[in-house]
Amino acid sequence: MRTLLSNDGAGVLLVMVLVLGVTLGLAMPADSEMPYPWNRIGEVAGWSYVMAWSLSFYPQFVFNWRRKSVVGFSLDLALLNPAGFLCLLAYYGSFTFSPSIRRAYRDQHGTDSSVRINDVFFAGHASCIALATLAQCAVYERGAQRVHEHTRLAFAIMVPLTVTYAAATWLLPADISVISFLYYLSMIKIAVTLAKYVPQVLLNRERRSTSGFSIAQVLCDFTGGSLSLFQLCLEATVMRDISLITGDPVKFGLGFVSLFYDILLMIQHYIIYAQPRSAGKAHAPLRCKAASDAEHGEAASNGFSEDHEAPLLEAAALQPASSRVIAHTADRSAANAAV
Repeated sequence: MRTLLSNDGAGVLLVMVLVLGVTLGLAMPADSEMPYPWNRIGEVAGWSYVMAWSLSFYPQFVFNWRRKSVVGFSLDLALLNPAGFLCLLAYYGSFTFSPSIRRAYRDQHGTDSSVRINDVFFAGHASCIALATLAQCAVYERGAQRVHEHTRLAFAIMVPLTVTYAAATWLLPADISVISFLYYLSMIKIAVTLAKYVPQVLLNRERRSTSGFSIAQVLCDFTGGSLSLFQLCLEATVMRDISLITGDPVKFGLGFVSLFYDILLMIQHYIIYAQPRSAGKAHAPLRCKAASDAEHGEAASNGFSEDHEAPLLEAAALQPASSRVIAHTADRSAANAAV
């Protein structure tokens, strides 16, 4: 388990993404409006990106739990993530489970929304694990890290504005459509995705290191973004309907924004602040104190102590060569006299 969810376990995670994505894509019912085999390929791509994006949250979560620390992980990223995914969950859930909203979308665009059940599953799961990671930041060691003032200001503006917009949509349904409010939520998610990785990039630059930040989540996120765009473009091409892209700007925008930041973070980790392989030895598990004390006590009981031996060896090494020759000659003379 430790290897699976460590930075070095990214390859195993990607294999899991492939296996789970293909299995679910073949098992779940495909879109009947798309011709075979494109509908099945789209289903496999859709569930694969859901698995990639869903598993991408766990390396950082487990990494924080093992260290009992979030040092090196941006608190701004931890705070912005759940806010964005809760907006995404409301957006995807409404277009999936509300008949009136689906009907309004069809009347406006002439076709059904491209949102699928796997999108709702991803948004719900992401909201839960993002909230759990935020809770870690509240209880684990943070060092000198703090939430930046820009993030606090953004929340001070975003929360009252969203509540006001939601209330106006509920009280004035004839003037403000629910779809407009859902598009507003999708824009919040895109804005959060645009901004949330900036503090992490700046934190890596400030520390001259990516230690404390799991690169495995970036690799999974990059895979998910690529597959998400592939599925969206595949459906638009096969159905010859560009509105499948223009009508779902959040999915299209999230894919491109994720790819951009993932590439930037990979450049930081593997090129700019890359650690040599030998540096990994510095992170090898330390021997437990009890074992170390036991070894030290055994050596002392045998009349041997590393603490006492070191100064003697150092003194012997620093002794002049002439002194050692004289001492050796005196020893030989004493031996001959004894004979």
